[in-house]
Formats: sequence, C-alpha cells, structure tokens
Amino acid sequence: QKMSGRPEESRNYEKIVLNYLKTKGYLKSESAFRDEIAARAGDEGLVAEMRVNTSNIVTAHNPNESLPDVYADSYVTFRDWVHSSLDQYQHELNAVLYPTFVHLYLELVAKRFTEKAVEFMERFGGEFKSEYATEIAELEGVTTIDSIKESEVAMTFRQNRYILTLTNFAYDLLKDFLHHNNLMTLLALINKYFTIRPSKNSSNGKFSQAEMTTLGNRDVYWGLYVEQIPRKATYTAAEEKAMDHKSPNPIPKIPEAEDKMLRDAEHRVPLSATSLPSICFYTLFHTHQGLTCIDMSEDASRVVGGFDDSAIRIFDIAECQVNGQGKRTRNEASPYTSTDLRAHSGPVYSTAFLGNDWFLSAGWDRTIRLWNVDTQTNLVAYRGHNYPIWALAVSPVSSFLSQFASNGSAAVNTQIGSLSSPILGGTAGGSQAPSFFASASHDRTARLWSTDNIHPLRIFAGHLSDVNTVQFHPNGNYVATGSTDKSVRLWEVQTGQAVRLCMGHVAGVSALAFSPDGRILASAGEDYVINLWDLSTSKRLGSLLGHKAVVNSLDFSADGTLLASGSSDGTVALWDWDSKRPQDKEDTPDDASVSHQLIKSFSTKKTPVFQVKFTRRNLLLAAGPFDQGHS
Repeated sequence: QKMSGRPEESRNYEKIVLNYLKTKGYLKSESAFRDEIAARAGDEGLVAEMRVNTSNIVTAHNPNESLPDVYADSYVTFRDWVHSSLDQYQHELNAVLYPTFVHLYLELVAKRFTEKAVEFMERFGGEFKSEYATEIAELEGVTTIDSIKESEVAMTFRQNRYILTLTNFAYDLLKDFLHHNNLMTLLALINKYFTIRPSKNSSNGKFSQAEMTTLGNRDVYWGLYVEQIPRKATYTAAEEKAMDHKSPNPIPKIPEAEDKMLRDAEHRVPLSATSLPSICFYTLFHTHQGLTCIDMSEDASRVVGGFDDSAIRIFDIAECQVNGQGKRTRNEASPYTSTDLRAHSGPVYSTAFLGNDWFLSAGWDRTIRLWNVDTQTNLVAYRGHNYPIWALAVSPVSSFLSQFASNGSAAVNTQIGSLSSPILGGTAGGSQAPSFFASASHDRTARLWSTDNIHPLRIFAGHLSDVNTVQFHPNGNYVATGSTDKSVRLWEVQTGQAVRLCMGHVAGVSALAFSPDGRILASAGEDYVINLWDLSTSKRLGSLLGHKAVVNSLDFSADGTLLASGSSDGTVALWDWDSKRPQDKEDTPDDASVSHQLIKSFSTKKTPVFQVKFTRRNLLLAAGPFDQGHS
C-alpha cells in the first residue's frame, strides 16, 4: 500500500515499519527500507534519527539458541572481547559481564539443563566471587525452576530490568559486536532483561575518557624536596630528576626529626632481589575474629589494634623481657603488656601512628580521635564525615600546609591549650606547625585535617562510591585515594582538585603506596591485582599477579627497590619492580606489559595479613590476627 497523504502520517508509518524490522532482527530488510526511504523522499534526517533513537538493543531469532552449549560459547566469546577491548572502554563493558553471566546461568536452569548450568557456574562463577561472593554463593544453590522462585537474588534478576548507562561509543561497540558475531542468545537476554541507555557520560561508577584525559594533562610535582634527598657529593639520574620536579612549596625545617632520620638513613640496609629484608611479624591471638585494623609505630616499639566491639588495644613491645640467654622459652608467660582504650561508640576501622607516642583512630561513629600513648587518654575528637570512616593516613611532612595559616587559605586554629604536636614535640599554639592527616569514608569523600583544628581543612569529593583507602604523597602536596568505584584518584592538597585519575582495576581498591621518590603509585584491592602507575603520565606501568585473596596493604622499601604486599590469603609478598622504572615520559609504555618479578612469598599458617610497613632502616613489619578457620 502506498503511504501517501500527510507527510507526518507517512513518517509515522515509516517509523513503525523500521521499528518492527529492527525488533524482529531483519537487518537486511531494515537497511533496504532505510535506503528506499532516503531514495524516495531524500529524508536523511529520519534515517539518522532511527539509527540513534534506540533505548535498547534488539534481538532476532536464532535456531541454535535452544542448544545448551551455545550459552557457554557465547559467554566466552563475549568475555574475551570485553577483556581485549581498549582500556578507556573496558571498564564500561565490564559492567555488562556479571548480569550477562547471571542471566545465562538462570536461563540454563529454567530450561532444565541442570548439568550444563552447574558446569557453567563452576567454570565461570569464580570470576565474580571477589566482588559478588554472597550472590554467587546463593546462585550456586539454584539448580531447579522451583529454587529460582525461592531465591531472592534469582528473582530480582528475573523480575527486573538491569539498568546500565554506557557512553555512546561503548554502546555502539557492544551493539555492533553482538550483531556482527551473530550472538543472538546474548541479544535476546539483553533485550529482555536489560535497559541500556546511551549517554555522553557513563554513570555506572565509571568515568568518561574526557575526564581521564583532562586530569592526565595537569601538572603534578611528583618529585621530593631537595631537603628530603639524602645529602651526597654526587646524585643519581633519578635523584636529579626528582630535583627537576620538586614541589614549588618550601619545606619547613624540622631539626628534631631530621637528626633521627639521618641516623636511620646511615644504618639503612640496602635491599635487592638477592638481599631481602628481615621481617618482623606480629600475630594477635584470641581476637575471636574481632580485629578490624592494626598499625605499628616507626620504631617497632608499639602495636595498636582496633576491634569491632569499639575497643582499641595497645601492645608495648619495648617492654618485652627475655631470659639470660636472650631467648624466651615456650612455657614462659607472655612478656607483652597491653592496654585497652575506649571512646568510640562503634567498631574501630582504622588506626594510624603519629610518631611513636601518639596515634589516631576512626570508625563507625564517624569520629577521628587523637590519643596519647603515655597518658592513655583521648585528647581530641574530630567530626565532619557523615558516614563511617574506613581509613586514615598521616602526612610524611607534618607541616607542609603551614602557609595556610599565614595566607588565609584555610582557617587554622592554633590555640588548643597545651596540646603537643605529635611529631614535632612542640605545642600546637607555639611556633611549631601542626601535624596533618587524611581520612577516607563511606560518604564518598576523603578529608584533610590538622591536629589543631577539629574541622576538616579540605574535602576531596569526586568518587562515585566508598573511599576505601587514602595515602599521602612523600612530598605532602598530594593525597591519593582508592575507591569501591574501582578508580584511583590523586588530589592536590592546595586546591582540593583531582589531578590524576587511574582506571584499571576490575574491583574495589583497598590499598595504596607511593614510591619514596614520589614517581610511582601502587594500588591493589579486591581483584587480587597490584597495579603500578606513573604519576607523570597517569599510565599503568604493569600489573603484579600472585595473590589469591584481597590485598590489604602495600609499602615500598625505604630505598624504593622492593615492594611489599600483605593479603588475606595469609602471605607477605616481595616484588622486584625497580629495574623497569621509567626515567622519562617517553619511556613509559601505553599499558601494562612490562615484566615485574615476584621475588618471594612468605606464608603464615592461619593469619591473614592486615598491614605491612617498612621502617626507615628497611626492616619490614607485618601484622595480622590468628584465625583458626583461615585456610
């Protein structure tokens, strides 16, 4: 029938026909009809409109979709394509993998392919256990149609559409790949259970390429202060490079701390792949799985742990007594003394030493508390976060923001009675500058604090989910944060603005560490992978693989030659990465392809490793709770 009459009515008919052909998957007919419309009416606008005005991916009939092997084959093809796609779009496409896996599994169960469904789960379920452990455990028990109806997770997926927002280009890549590879089984599931919305910016906890490019072009003064570089007659190329990129802000003089640092540097043990550090491991017994965090003082004389019953326990290792032969026998009573402190009204999630005599704690009650070890008292409570606080970090340069008080860029109250400065040993109201620290919270922000001000000086906002970890740059001018949104951000302290965005993890980030020269940032987390980033370019230098559980802590040796990692798999790993360090921007690879070596992994019997820390003399400290059920 000739569609003449009013132009608007004709356009509506054409839209209806095009939608019908698209819905049924008649791609050749759809293309021919578009060409006919353009040839007959010259209406290129309608053709362009119909090509982009789709809110969903459409499907077609596949005669082989009833075969159970098609499900596994389709998923493998799709997964391999996602993993091999460009980094700038891979994080968006990864968001499609998990719901696709779940629906393929449930379809096999619903069609009574029970053996194939179990095989499918055993083959691919492990890929998602680190991030969706609870859901995967429940789905493993779903093997019949009746069990689908009884499972809350399964019914949630089956009765609701999974909403995703992809950038326009990522959306086009996905659509073209599925059509060109004739993956009609996946297309049918996506059409039935997904709502995919093309957008200029993704909102799936990810970041656009424009944002990543903008942040990557900002200047970062990654080098150390000249005063922080050991005094020598000659300098290495890396040390001269650090001087070229030194911070424009002056470093304050700290004579008291400087003397001890110089003594530590003189007695520092050189490390390499053939000269490994001594490791001092603190195991806490009878914690009844209640230990949530732990930290060790720089001189290894004290250990402080936070518990889920709101208690904080300090162990004074310096008071350890030994027998005449310098040994402690098996039957001798434990010589360590401990003290319990209480002030928080909920679980304590983070502790951090400021020097050897002071420490900070934070937790569920949204407060940060400053403690004095000698008097065993809580002196200050810092409030500002809206939700629980997950992590704390102390600035290595305690007074790098001292100019704030003089130039008015931040309100720093310097009259807090006789509160001693934790690191400097002076008074907060005197001429000495205060100590600075940062916090990370469930409220999606990190905040900068000083010991003499109960309110935050800076709020670092930009993450799309919990900020799990925070770490100061060695020169104190930047703060790095890792988040559940799988990103790492670098923030400038002076302005509070993000200057770097690093994407590459496939699960939340739980640990960060800077190299001593300030050039390299290491990140690790729930995907069991350690990534190394070049801060001058935001590019990933490499990935370290070897852990079998969440990586809880990272630290570089004082000379920067080794990287230590501690994991919930009960191991402390040492990595040799320094030989592949980039010296200039031109030497930095585009992505993670350089080789990094696992030197050695030290296993505990039943102790997940919560913390690793190098002292200035390159003694490696590590700690964790004894867990009888740990394997």
